[in-house]
Amino acid sequence: MKIKNKLPLYIALTVAAVYLASWVSGWHLAINSTKSMPRGIYLVTPLHSVERGQVVSLCISNQAAIGIYLARRYLSASGQCQASLPRLLKPVVAVPGDLVTITAAGTAVNGQLLPNSGVFDTDSEGRDIGHLPLGWSKRLDAGEYFVLANYLQRSLDSRYYGTLRRDDLKGRAWPLITF
Repeated sequence: MKIKNKLPLYIALTVAAVYLASWVSGWHLAINSTKSMPRGIYLVTPLHSVERGQVVSLCISNQAAIGIYLARRYLSASGQCQASLPRLLKPVVAVPGDLVTITAAGTAVNGQLLPNSGVFDTDSEGRDIGHLPLGWSKRLDAGEYFVLANYLQRSLDSRYYGTLRRDDLKGRAWPLITF
């Protein structure tokens, strides 16, 4: 057989090898179709350390919030997280030791008000939605993180489901193609 006839086989084997290597290493692609972050394709890599400003792939662990999010179809059911929710992509805005405060003007980290960071009492369809109360203030403990996507005013993030544990953060997300 000539190499020309084996080319599809070589391509298939190469694709399978790349997929297997990425799966074993913890690397994968994520598609963001929500408006809270730039839409597009992200490369998710293992998360060795967490720093303010990183975009992370995460699982929500707040069980009370998860039930509401699924019932209202804010997020589609998925097997990516234990709670049957998909992984979300959000920027980390506060890390252990940072002081996070929720006020009527918005969310502040270490006294600096973040743009587009207010909380809403209702969702975009006018239904009540729980959030951290105005006046809430907390210095984050070791292993505790706060994510907030202020690309859009209405983002489902830590303002609504609370702080995240290090175990909730699954990888670091890098934008490859956004639009």
